[in-house]
Amino acid sequence: MTHAERCESVRHCRWVDQVVEDAPWVIDDAFLEKYQIDYVAHDEDPYKGIDIDDVYGLLKSRGMYNNVYPIGSDVTSVLIQGNLFQPDGPLASRLRNY
Repeated sequence: MTHAERCESVRHCRWVDQVVEDAPWVIDDAFLEKYQIDYVAHDEDPYKGIDIDDVYGLLKSRGMYNNVYPIGSDVTSVLIQGNLFQPDGPLASRLRNY
C-alpha cells in the first residue's frame, strides 16, 4: 500500500476528522494550532528525533496522545489477508460474482 493509499484508508476510519499527509516528524505547538489537533493516536513505542528522546513527548505530557496497538507486525498485510483469505470476507463475496 502506498503512502497515499494508507492516508486514504485512514480517512475512512470512524473517529478520524483529518489526515495530514505531510506531517513533520516532531510535532510542535504551531502544528497543533494550525490543524486544531485534539489528540494523536500512534503505537506506544517512543520514537527518537534529533536531540529528543520521544517525538510524541509533548503530546503525552499534555494528555493529547492515545496508544493504539497493532494487530500484527505488518498491519496492512494483516488487513489484506483478512479480506482475501477469509471465505466469508467482504472481498471474497465480491470476487465470487465474477
